[in-house]
Amino acid sequence: MKRKLISTIVLIVFMFSISSPVFAEGEAPKIGQEQAMKIAREKLAIPENLKNVQMSYREENYMGSKKVWEFMWDDSKYGKWHNYRVEVDGDTGEVISYSEDRDWNNYKLIGKAKSQEECKAIAENFIKKISPEKFGQLKEVSLQENNYRIWYPPNEPRRYNFSYQRVVNGIPFPENSVSVNVNEDGKVLNYYSNWDNSVVFPKVLPTVTPDDAERIFKDKIGLRLNYLQFGYYPANTALKKPIQLYYSASDNYYSPTGMIDAVSGKIIDPFGKEVTVQNRVYLTFKPEPAPVTGEQKPLTLDEAKSKIQEYITIPENYKPHSTRYSEGWGPGAQKVWDFQFGPSDFRGGASLNIGINAVTGELVHYNRWEEGMESRAEGSVKYNYESSKKIASEFLKKVAPAKEKYVYLQEPMRKPVWVVNGKLTEPSAYNFNFQRVVNGVLFPSNQISIDVDNKSGEIRGFWMNWDQTSKFADPGEVITEQEAVDKLLAVEKPTPVYTYKQQENGMRTQELMLVYRLFKDTPKMVEAVTGKVVSYFELENPIIFEDIGGHWAARDVQTLASWGIVTGNDKKFNPDEPITRAEFVNMLVLAKGLEIDNNASETFKDAPKTAWYFGAVEAAAKAGLIKGSAGKFNPDKKITRQEIVVMLVNTLNNDLQSDTSIELAAKFKDANTVADWAKKKVAQAVQMGILNGQNGYLKPGNSATRAEAAVMLMKLIGNEKFGGRSITYGKW
Repeated sequence: MKRKLISTIVLIVFMFSISSPVFAEGEAPKIGQEQAMKIAREKLAIPENLKNVQMSYREENYMGSKKVWEFMWDDSKYGKWHNYRVEVDGDTGEVISYSEDRDWNNYKLIGKAKSQEECKAIAENFIKKISPEKFGQLKEVSLQENNYRIWYPPNEPRRYNFSYQRVVNGIPFPENSVSVNVNEDGKVLNYYSNWDNSVVFPKVLPTVTPDDAERIFKDKIGLRLNYLQFGYYPANTALKKPIQLYYSASDNYYSPTGMIDAVSGKIIDPFGKEVTVQNRVYLTFKPEPAPVTGEQKPLTLDEAKSKIQEYITIPENYKPHSTRYSEGWGPGAQKVWDFQFGPSDFRGGASLNIGINAVTGELVHYNRWEEGMESRAEGSVKYNYESSKKIASEFLKKVAPAKEKYVYLQEPMRKPVWVVNGKLTEPSAYNFNFQRVVNGVLFPSNQISIDVDNKSGEIRGFWMNWDQTSKFADPGEVITEQEAVDKLLAVEKPTPVYTYKQQENGMRTQELMLVYRLFKDTPKMVEAVTGKVVSYFELENPIIFEDIGGHWAARDVQTLASWGIVTGNDKKFNPDEPITRAEFVNMLVLAKGLEIDNNASETFKDAPKTAWYFGAVEAAAKAGLIKGSAGKFNPDKKITRQEIVVMLVNTLNNDLQSDTSIELAAKFKDANTVADWAKKKVAQAVQMGILNGQNGYLKPGNSATRAEAAVMLMKLIGNEKFGGRSITYGKW
């Protein structure tokens, strides 16, 4: 929801000599500027020596009508930023938010890292200090992200997030909450109170029982079978992991299709109006054409331009403003020609952006913009929803005939409306979302979206998100929907909650609704083959290692695990054990997303087709990452630190410009022990921060541990030169 900003006055203030703002609308806040600053300093213990403060004041109608003072104290020194931000309610004096932000480079923990439970106690004591009257109305929400989310800014201590919902009459109100973020050093870095004192709670209690709500969910809402994709990780590409089938409470995994009114038992939408849940979408199986394989010669610039003429009519007074060719972007690492057209006099106010798939010649995206096109006079709509839908369908057949047979138009449950000058009206364009259908089942992650201008009937926008390289699980062995519903309801029951009732213009009202929702905390779904109930976080992070707690490499190891690059054994990673050449090559190939071909010819005498690592070794050899020696790869040999470095740098194809021997000798005491064949690559790795050494030593010939290998690989992944293949050139 957008915040309605009534007035904003920003002043830079030094030494408390602040002139009072002039309040543009309504009454002045009950809490003055100096009093608000005093509250902020005292409650948050802002250091007294900080005199450099910035101040702003605003009025908003987002979570009720609020007057807000905001202060920022700057403690930045010697090129390293450090600041504190505090927001104070101008009428109540409550602290709305607090944050401390700083440069975390080379930050060192003060003492031993605190556990999650210790950080939770710190968070709750902080809430009691800042807002004691609210603490008694709060109930903790279990956040799975604390167990699974490991990836956060480098060099920064781990953070734990704690969230607490407002509870009234024993019933949760999830949209009012307090959240606190504490790092493992015990420092509170963020606090936010999302609280609305203006809401009106229903006087009635639920008359629909939990058993009734469960029955309504079973009979009228149910689950939907979809192909769902979680993350675009290179390892999935390398392993050719098929996209799996799940039963979920909607056509994506975020939220149920409808809510159950806790008094009437009707299925309602956020506006409080009764809706009918759409029928399940199971379509006739139509096998898609096999994707084109092998290296395809891209269209030339002239060929791409001619394709535009087939799809789009360019106004006569428009001329090309820019042209760009790129590879490696979008789903399936597409090759695309991008064009921008505009008025020939470059006056602005209008543009056309067009993308053509350089292999298939299909339209990838199209956007037409003209200044003022969003404005609408009353009664200006000439094409209603149904006629606009027909236009969109005909355009789809024209620009993507090969895909038109494999999509399903997912229509909204309610007719879209806009608010102009306080009146409900038709939107300036209708959007139609055609979702991809695979094996008769929806795949919501791939779709074709089309916007039709309902005044002119012209296509205003087109976007195709379609990965032709994806593999899909066979739908033949799935459990039934009823079986999936029973599995889900065994662990997740419909729960009564308060929620905002929305107006037609999208703004929240002060009136709350009492409804049943299915999920208390994290949305869950059911694996369609196994019947296992899982959450989003579990699917994103299938492995949690039990032996890396507190280890210096824990964050990098767990991140690689969440990306499918490392697996361990029996939930153990054994971080301090040595790693073999085969094990590391497998990690590198998965990280790079190289295609593993188990039917390739044998390159090395000691890496036969029967070996578990055969496909990875062959992929690495084909990509030039490894060479072996005397026809052998020595897969079971412990890999050295310099061997790892050579393999890592081989993925970058980056030439070194400086004198390697001088640079290494200047930085490391054992630079002379680096093998001649590895010196250039080791120097490159040092320059790019992939290899840092230990206390002035490189230890190039030492066997690398599994933890060291993981950390060096993560540093490579973070290097901008490692990303997916990307080539761009053109006229700008």
